[in-house]
Formats: sequence, structure tokens, C-alpha cells
Amino acid sequence: MRAFLLVTIMVGFCTSSANAYWQYAKWGMTEGQLLAANQGRALPCAADVPACATKSGEHDPKFFVEGLRMLSQPVTVSFAFDEGGRLAQTVVVFPDTDFAVVAKMLTGINGNPVSERSGPRPTAIWRDNQRGSTITVTGNGPSSTAVYRPTN
Repeated sequence: MRAFLLVTIMVGFCTSSANAYWQYAKWGMTEGQLLAANQGRALPCAADVPACATKSGEHDPKFFVEGLRMLSQPVTVSFAFDEGGRLAQTVVVFPDTDFAVVAKMLTGINGNPVSERSGPRPTAIWRDNQRGSTITVTGNGPSSTAVYRPTN
């Protein structure tokens, strides 16, 4: 039964990922290109938005999109840009999805993580060579955060 559930979740992730945020968000896009590509769904970041409050790396999130689903779970996504105004980071907050679920799905898609750390705030890192991304997932109790950055 557990295997069936895992396969069902993986299929749901793979199916929904085709319509997820990365369909229109490409590394190096300008703010204008991102805003045009997402058809008006992105809003300026606000402090009370979990994906905007996540300060991960050197770039502060500038825009966010709510109402997305990954792993059949609701997520909020934020986008951060480098000094040249190019997309440099995407943060995905899973408010109700445990680290182990996100980790299993990413392992099913990208293979084993290149780095892992267990503990109260587990972390794992994957490389998505197809999209040129490094994905760092951190668990925090019942929620998880995935930070996508270009692999250079």
C-alpha cells in the first residue's frame, strides 16, 4: 500500500510539474519577462508571505505567486533577481508537506541527493542537470522549503 501511495504521489508530481512555475520561469529572465510570462499572477513580495520571508542566499525575493500546486500540495513560490535584474533564485514553500515526502519525490525525479543532513531541520541538495538547477530542500516540522538556483 505504501509503495502504491508513493507511486501515486510521484505520478502526481511529474504530471503537475509540467504546468508548474518553471514552465515559464527560466534562469536569466528579466523581471519584465517573468511578469509577462506568468500572465499577471505574480505580485510584489510582502513580509507576511512565507516564500517572500525566506531569506536564502544573497538575493531578496521580489515577486511571488500563490495558488500553485506541487506534489498535489499547495505551495507559494517567490522569485529573486540578481544585481543585473536576472532571475537568480526561486523559493517554493510547502506549508503542509513534510521534508521526507518532498525528498522522496525529488529523489524519484533527480536521483539521490548530492548532500544530506539529518536532524530537527533536515536538508538535502539535488542537481537537476536538465534544467540547470541546484535544489536545496530544508524541513521545518510539518513544512518544507525548496530553494532553486542556477547551477553554474
